[in-house]
Amino acid sequence: HSHDHHDHHEHHSHDRHAGHGHQNHVHRNLNDIEKIIDGSNLSDSIKERAKGIFNHIAKAESKIHGKSLDEVHFHEVGAIDSIVDILGVCILLEDMDIERIISSPLHIGGGFVECAHGKFPVPAPATLEIIREAKIPVYDTGIKTELVTPTGAAIVAEIVDEFSDLSGCVIDSIGYGAGSKDIEIPNVLRLMVVKKN
Repeated sequence: HSHDHHDHHEHHSHDRHAGHGHQNHVHRNLNDIEKIIDGSNLSDSIKERAKGIFNHIAKAESKIHGKSLDEVHFHEVGAIDSIVDILGVCILLEDMDIERIISSPLHIGGGFVECAHGKFPVPAPATLEIIREAKIPVYDTGIKTELVTPTGAAIVAEIVDEFSDLSGCVIDSIGYGAGSKDIEIPNVLRLMVVKKN
């Protein structure tokens, strides 16, 4: 249950990639990314879920740019580190043997973000399209920074079974993942393993 869903994945030109030698200039299309995923030794269910996440991003970019899926080129989001991020989520979900994923609405943030094509309002166009297409509920508290990226929105769109609160749940364990951006609220993604009564 992803309360406090902040900074799920860094987006395009943010600090996470600066000075770490990542191949941010690499452009790949959906077919290239699917070949990388299919060429791995991971289970078929992990591969399908990961490809589903990338498909959400490709469909959003396709609509925004008026191009076919084959013509969509991923910029930084197609870099190896993003493939690893997405596969990591899919591997961990399978390893944890989770039956159902429930999420709170996503805290989207505001302001502007620098994308590959210039400055855009937050949520970035691809993020907003994924949220719209997947009917993900959102909220905003006026924080002027990007709190959900296209990658984060695509992960939620692919893996979440329902959006609701914790009513009727017994919390079994809790984990936190901290983002690198300093903002006025805790910049963490909180995950709880719960049992429903």
